[in-house]
Amino acid sequence: MPLTGVVQLTPAPRPALVAPGLGVNRQGVAFRQRERARVRRRNVLITLVGLAAVTLVAAISSGGMMIGVHLLIDALLVGYMGALARRQRRVLERHAKVTDIASARTAAAAARAPSVVAGEEATIAFIGSARLRN
Repeated sequence: MPLTGVVQLTPAPRPALVAPGLGVNRQGVAFRQRERARVRRRNVLITLVGLAAVTLVAAISSGGMMIGVHLLIDALLVGYMGALARRQRRVLERHAKVTDIASARTAAAAARAPSVVAGEEATIAFIGSARLRN
């Protein structure tokens, strides 16, 4: 029995993580992983803030056990924010170290350049003085 009117659904094209003939696009994979982690951290933070607000309202209205639940959620929120701050500090330190290495290399190259220029000027002066003597 032939199937008529059946439409095959195809998924939307996704950006390739594997470039044809070149292997895995590691920068693309790393970027996607970082982006997913950032979204996940944001969602956890929003959820904790929302829970803190809801439990605060519940603790004010009913009291009792909800005060303890609210304090627990607040402790989780403060701990998570502390972990995020530590992570951000590590990222900034790593970035500063990489930047310092790059600027140190640039400064070292600039420090070597004047000695090369001075050496070239001395050679040119020597050649010029030799021509004048002849």
